[in-house]
Amino acid sequence: MEGPGTDAPLIHADRGKFEASLATLAETIVRSDHGGSLTVRPAAQPSSGLMEIRFESPTVTTVPERLKRALSCRPGDEFALRSEEFTVFTAKSFIEVMNGSLSVEAGASGLLCTVRLPLAEMGQKKK
Repeated sequence: MEGPGTDAPLIHADRGKFEASLATLAETIVRSDHGGSLTVRPAAQPSSGLMEIRFESPTVTTVPERLKRALSCRPGDEFALRSEEFTVFTAKSFIEVMNGSLSVEAGASGLLCTVRLPLAEMGQKKK
């Protein structure tokens, strides 16, 4: 995925799978809030070498069960997940294969789901 106005990659990822993973997370959060608000905030953090994408929903105050089950599932146990849980598990697995991480927390100020992926090194060519 390229940075704005450049052909230098911001992160190395399969664009279609990466976008599908982010869409899955957004859809899961919105469904948990029955169509409530969701803010997505992407930010490159060169000092830490990470790209961070934050999904924020102020009205979801607990981690949705389908998200909780999918994120706590270990490889080999995914056959026990329901269809939409499996989709979230697949998104999480893709992010992890890209050396990234996915975290979710919820409380009085709402739900925060954060995806972190390593930034591509400057000057590195696309594969």
